[in-house]
Amino acid sequence: MPSYFGPVLYEDEFVQLTEDMLTIKRYFFPLMRNKCVQTRHLRIAYFDDQESSKYANIRSWGKAANGVYWAVDYRRCLPGDKLGKTNVVIDIEDGVMKGFTVKDVQAFFDSLRMVAPNSLIIVDNLNI
Repeated sequence: MPSYFGPVLYEDEFVQLTEDMLTIKRYFFPLMRNKCVQTRHLRIAYFDDQESSKYANIRSWGKAANGVYWAVDYRRCLPGDKLGKTNVVIDIEDGVMKGFTVKDVQAFFDSLRMVAPNSLIIVDNLNI
């Protein structure tokens, strides 16, 4: 399905990626409005599967102690089935890192690499 920002390269219930825009769904509290980030501004992307994420560094929604503001995913911090879900944090060097969930991290990063700047650094852990 095309979006206002062009054809959709990746989408799940948490995020949508087009050539020009990364849309983090249900980001702002309390209205659950989306956060849009231009792909050309991406500098660093961290990721780790939810099964091995440390609860001290993540939240279900809101700002964590390490400076990451998390989009809503109420199951992120709850025990249970997390198979296949991944926590992703992006840094555009604006002072607040943005955290969200993706369902298919391989497809997400394959699509992101096609549109992000060549200087994008991808780190396979959330030790921020």
